[in-house]
Amino acid sequence: MSGADLKRDFVKVLFLPALTFFLVPLGTIGFAKYGEAKIDRMILDSVETSIAGDASLDDEGKAAANAFYAAHPPSSVCADPNPDLDKYREAVCETGGEVWQFTWAERLGALSAVLGLFAFVFIGLLGLIAFRSARSQYWSFMLGWRGLVLVTALETVAQGVLAVWLSYWVTALLFNIYVPKLILIIAVLAGVAMWTVVRALFRGVRPPHALEAELVSERDAPTLWHRVRELANKLQTEPPRAIVAGIDDNFFVTERGVALLNGQALEGRVLYLSLPLLRVLAPSEADAVFSHELAHFRGGDTEASAKLAPALVRYDAYWTSLLEGGLTLPASYVMRLYRAIFELALKQEQRRRELVADAEAARLTSADDLGRSLLKVAGYSSFRVHTEDALFAHRETHTEALGLQARIDAGLAGHVATQGFLEAVKTLRIPHPFDSHPPLDERLGQVKSRVRLEDAPRLFDARPEKTWADEVLTGTAIEERLWGAYEARFKKNHEQSLAYRYLPANDEERRLVLRYFPDVSFGMKDGTAVRVSHVGLTLGDGTQVVFRDVQGAKIDDGNFSTTLIITWGPDKKTAKVNLKHLQAQAEPFKAAFASYWQRDQVARQNGAQG
Repeated sequence: MSGADLKRDFVKVLFLPALTFFLVPLGTIGFAKYGEAKIDRMILDSVETSIAGDASLDDEGKAAANAFYAAHPPSSVCADPNPDLDKYREAVCETGGEVWQFTWAERLGALSAVLGLFAFVFIGLLGLIAFRSARSQYWSFMLGWRGLVLVTALETVAQGVLAVWLSYWVTALLFNIYVPKLILIIAVLAGVAMWTVVRALFRGVRPPHALEAELVSERDAPTLWHRVRELANKLQTEPPRAIVAGIDDNFFVTERGVALLNGQALEGRVLYLSLPLLRVLAPSEADAVFSHELAHFRGGDTEASAKLAPALVRYDAYWTSLLEGGLTLPASYVMRLYRAIFELALKQEQRRRELVADAEAARLTSADDLGRSLLKVAGYSSFRVHTEDALFAHRETHTEALGLQARIDAGLAGHVATQGFLEAVKTLRIPHPFDSHPPLDERLGQVKSRVRLEDAPRLFDARPEKTWADEVLTGTAIEERLWGAYEARFKKNHEQSLAYRYLPANDEERRLVLRYFPDVSFGMKDGTAVRVSHVGLTLGDGTQVVFRDVQGAKIDDGNFSTTLIITWGPDKKTAKVNLKHLQAQAEPFKAAFASYWQRDQVARQNGAQG
């Protein structure tokens, strides 16, 4: 990572939380002190005038009275328990009065700043704990999750109150005016922020996507099941309760509980096998992969992940919600800070787990079997990404079958022999849905494998005569079904991407764009209509605005209208759409305008790059 990247990340992860979390509290403290001094002066000036006009006092008495009040400005007596000041205190410190407000604003600002400081110290301590062990990681995260939710909720309420208070007093004290609309806007934003916190706390979490795999029963692969149990027994760990097979380019184990596409739920230990990868691995190489994955069971890695994963999902959902709440943005930065620190600890622990699992796999099989399996998985995964990227880059729709599996099989050996792959594989990480694996060359070195990255072309020269995939009686049918569904989704996503890439040059391209961006019309209150197409929009008075010429758009909220103002053309003309005249269609129109304009921008950028 470059120095510029490090500085940018520092600003995002540390400086922004500190700046935003302390901005309102410290600003309030400073303004409250200024306001107290100004109000003190105003009250004392009034008192001096009153004393000067008091005929019952002689010059000495007037001087003594002025000296007393100068020594006891109004802002100082509210917290002074001196009984001699009772009447004075009652006069200037009444609840809700100016002096009372500034005193309590300063106190609330100080309390909010202290709470913010506590949050940063709390995050630092929990971060240190998270680096100690997997067990301490879990407790660190649970304490962090609960504690930071409480802190951010309290801070949101406190800073919301302070923001509303400031919206009145800043203009009143500095300019002798107050702006009701500003106060109302800040009050609404504060209310939205508080509601955002409450909603985020009780917001449901989306269930994970169904696993694209099918169950492999023992009767469909008895020899495979026997081998997996045998390896689990050697590792002295409980074998998986279920084995599932798919076409993703990885192997993994989990105890989180998964759902298959057919709705079947699987609980307990599950082993996922990649059928395409099994077809390029010799049985001993696949055994090394099985051993590595089963070692995660033995080490308690999957159990720890199963406990931590739901909390991570809830934490990220809460943090994401705070990003959308306006005044909750400072709280979201603080949540992000702890999440970033915890992620570093988590990746360190995951790296340790992977290297331990590699050592176990090398012990049960051999370091070279593990090395060959890692290199083959990396080669297959790299070429699959390369193949799919090339197909997705096509500027025409794929009307025929993609034949992804056949394409990969045919070009794999040639791909791993290229200099580009040999350079990339040095830092390549094996794909995995849950963990971040160390670089491939580091893993090979840790187990002292004699396999070298330069061996990749030789490993793919010939396919194994027999593989564990051959032992799965339903394997071919599973692959056909999953590849068929995957290619259908791929073609649909590719076609949709073309709708964003095309600046239609012919009827075929125009038909495709219109399929996803058809012309739409929105009726106005006066009987006219605003029409939006992939080219631009036509206003009710017939004015045509082409997206190509649009330079900017903004919403102007007036007292009696809400208007979309579009700046367009070389002379920066403006076109206006009164959104209130669209009535119930205002939001659909705004969404359509934004979507169609974005499509045009993407297409033009894509054309410029092409």
